[in-house]
Amino acid sequence: MAFDIFEGKTISDIIILQSVRSCSPTATVGDVVTILQTYKIGAVVIVDEKKVPIGIFTERDLLTKIYAKSTASSDDLISKHMTKGPKCLKSDDRIEKAIVSMRIGGFRHIVITDSVGVLTGMLSVKDILNCIVDFISEKTA
Repeated sequence: MAFDIFEGKTISDIIILQSVRSCSPTATVGDVVTILQTYKIGAVVIVDEKKVPIGIFTERDLLTKIYAKSTASSDDLISKHMTKGPKCLKSDDRIEKAIVSMRIGGFRHIVITDSVGVLTGMLSVKDILNCIVDFISEKTA
């Protein structure tokens, strides 16, 4: 019953073409923190030269890998602190698959790629929550 909200919906139904922020593995922690702050986002995808995701760096990584350990420098390469091999889904995957993946993996962001693995977007818990709020608003209007 709870999934009726997402009945027949795919990831592309709730993340319309968005500008996902990414950087190369040679960017610094300081560079990535600036991106997070400037764009008020919770994650940056680390991509190779072909725009294939190789890592992700999130606000949680900033807290647990950088600040909590107090051993990192803002000049460190992001590749040293990113979460390698992020979970990726395709835009035509169903929302339920994304929700289950997030629950099992304990993460708030899932990288979205095309059929050959090139970065196309990111789905966040906030995107899913917005979909739920829109559904409730429609039903109560």
